[in-house]
Amino acid sequence: MDKLRETFPVPLTVHAEDAIMLTDGRTNGYFDFFGREQTHRPAEKVVLDGDIITLGDEEIKVIHTPGHSRGSCCFLAKDEDGKDFLISGDTLFSDNIGRCDLYGGDEAEMARSLKRLSALDGSMTIYPGHGGSDTLGRALMSAAYFIDLN
Repeated sequence: MDKLRETFPVPLTVHAEDAIMLTDGRTNGYFDFFGREQTHRPAEKVVLDGDIITLGDEEIKVIHTPGHSRGSCCFLAKDEDGKDFLISGDTLFSDNIGRCDLYGGDEAEMARSLKRLSALDGSMTIYPGHGGSDTLGRALMSAAYFIDLN
């Protein structure tokens, strides 16, 4: 990650609840998967729920969606036609949800986060961290098979 940061002059941005994962090799999961610690420099920018990230003329709203990790976020933006879309990362996939069994994961928090997302327009497109895109409504219907959303 630090090599990418040296190559591309873009500030690394992370939610405040996940900032420690960059500098602590035991919380970021690298040790669990690869048997050794991997750390990085602290983020240049820390965000919170409701913050706006500006990229050129674009504004992206941070939606804090804990569950996969304490600082999991989705990002609400507009396409060139002015329609909302959601970058759902590891919170919500087209046919599943993000893992809740790693450091900072919490199934109850995930359920609350998904309920929060259900208040958004279900016809908007989501772009998950893995797999293909889908509509928010269909993805949330799939999520209900994996986690109790009541």
